[in-house]
Amino acid sequence: KLAIAGVIGAKDKSLSLDISPPTYQAIFSLMVGGCGVGQIVEALNRVSFITFNYDRSLEIFLRGALMAYCGFNEAKAAELVGGMKIHHVYGFLGTLPSTYPGPNHDPLLARELADMAAGLKTFSEEHDTAAGEALKDLMDQAQQLIVLGCALHPRNMQLLTPRIANFKSMYATQYVPAPADKSEHSKPPITDFAIPAINAFRTALFQWQNKRSDRISFQDVTVEPLTCVQMVVKYGSSWLA
Repeated sequence: KLAIAGVIGAKDKSLSLDISPPTYQAIFSLMVGGCGVGQIVEALNRVSFITFNYDRSLEIFLRGALMAYCGFNEAKAAELVGGMKIHHVYGFLGTLPSTYPGPNHDPLLARELADMAAGLKTFSEEHDTAAGEALKDLMDQAQQLIVLGCALHPRNMQLLTPRIANFKSMYATQYVPAPADKSEHSKPPITDFAIPAINAFRTALFQWQNKRSDRISFQDVTVEPLTCVQMVVKYGSSWLA
């Protein structure tokens, strides 16, 4: 855990508040598009995030985006991001400080590294009850689920299983690129390599079917071999509607 914290923590600290990953940017644009400053809190509260990653790149981006696009100072942006529903399933490196260090950072201190490591869980560890309940609460409250870049490991899918599946629709991207063709003579269509992952996703949903009265129909579920950005661009307007 110290090694994980050291590697990811150093990378985390090297990020800048003005980074703009395409997927995060696309999601943020959907979240706050057309909102006035007075509507930002409501817009942020409409979306919950569940992530299997330890890093805080999402929180760092959101803080910078709120400063750049909404004119908030860093303290206000930090307060807003701190109030968002962002659940790290396996723990994370800790709450961001009110003033983020940015790219010209000092090395991680031993005490800081130990604190980061203490907040992490490895894949094989049991999850505490409180964390599991918080995850279930988010799943139960969701009106629609959007799965981006998830490996669909059976354990992760089990953790995501809602108590009651109330969602009306579900979208998921399963981007599995074709293997490199050294001869460059042919490049099979991406669907040939994405279909097994899509089928695995559909199979995983069977365990959720008894969680809702109307049963999950695959007509409610859209799974396509798209990148995360492609998924957001293609279906973003549908999610807003």
